[in-house]
Amino acid sequence: MRLPSKADWAALDPNDLEAPYIREHFFGKSFEDALELFENNAIFYGEELLSMPYGLFNFYAPALVAYLLSERARGDADGASSFLIRMSWLLDKMPELMSSETKKLLLDASEKIAHSQDFYDASVDIYGSFLEQYTKIKSYT
Repeated sequence: MRLPSKADWAALDPNDLEAPYIREHFFGKSFEDALELFENNAIFYGEELLSMPYGLFNFYAPALVAYLLSERARGDADGASSFLIRMSWLLDKMPELMSSETKKLLLDASEKIAHSQDFYDASVDIYGSFLEQYTKIKSYT
C-alpha cells in the first residue's frame, strides 16, 4: 500500500481547523504508524479522519479498523463507540468520502464491533446499545 501522494495531501482543506493537526499527526505516516496512533488514542485521532479528503481518509481509516478489530482494542469503549457514531454520521452526511472498498471494510467492522460490546467493556448504561447504533448504520445503506 503506497503512502498518500502530494495530490492527496494538497486536497486537505487549508480552511479546516483540523488541517494543521492532520498534517502534524499523519503526514508521511505509514499504515503501521497510523495504527500506532489509533492504539494510543482512537477517539482523538479517529476524529481527524472526518476532516480528511478522499485519498487520506481511504488510506488511514483502515488503520483505525485494524486497531479496533485487534486484541489491543480490548476495553477501548470510547474508541469503539466513537467509531460507530462516526459511521452513522459519515453514511448520512459524507458517504462520498469512502471508496467502495473502504465502505465495505467499515461496514463489516461496524457489524463486528456492534456484536462485541462486552469485548470493549462498553456499558450499555454509558454508551447505549452498540446493536442499536448498528441498526442506525444499516439504515443508511
